[in-house]
Amino acid sequence: MTPRLALRLALPLAAAGCALLIPAPDPTRLYVLTTTIRATADASTDLVIGLGPVTVPQYLDRPEIMRRVESNELEPSPTDRWAEPLDSQIARTLGHDLTALLRAQRVVPYPWYVRRDMAAIVEVDVLRFETTAEGEALVVARWRVRPVNGPGRTGLFTRTERVPPDIHAQIAALSRMVGALAEEIAAVVRDAVPVKR
Repeated sequence: MTPRLALRLALPLAAAGCALLIPAPDPTRLYVLTTTIRATADASTDLVIGLGPVTVPQYLDRPEIMRRVESNELEPSPTDRWAEPLDSQIARTLGHDLTALLRAQRVVPYPWYVRRDMAAIVEVDVLRFETTAEGEALVVARWRVRPVNGPGRTGLFTRTERVPPDIHAQIAALSRMVGALAEEIAAVVRDAVPVKR
């Protein structure tokens, strides 16, 4: 083999080797929940609420956004991720929504030190928080409102919504359902806790 022929054969191999070293673009996309309840211009009350803990099942405690493809089968997305742990996102979004709905002075996230000014504690166990292969977004959550003075109240929130097979529409639907959960909880807090302006 002549040196010239060897060089012709070596150049494409060298170029292919260099191409292997060029990093491929990362297809991962990150998503967050958004608050859907708008704050009013009314003055806030003196209400202070403790929020938490907010828990999610272990199968949802992962970065990948999950989709239910069968009653007993879940499929993690290969590219779509939560930007932060799901329980933290739900708690923060729920806290913003409750603050707006109740015009609360503060919604204090769990964990907290003992506070004398909290009028009630809201705990939430998220049981399901997913989309399905049939084109539905689904949220199921058990909530508990514990007023400092008075009996506690519990409830089960269940909401489904038809959604197109588009991740942006699905995240928006899940965000709306967190807002609906906040509305259900806020109605109980208003009834259970006297609010001073």
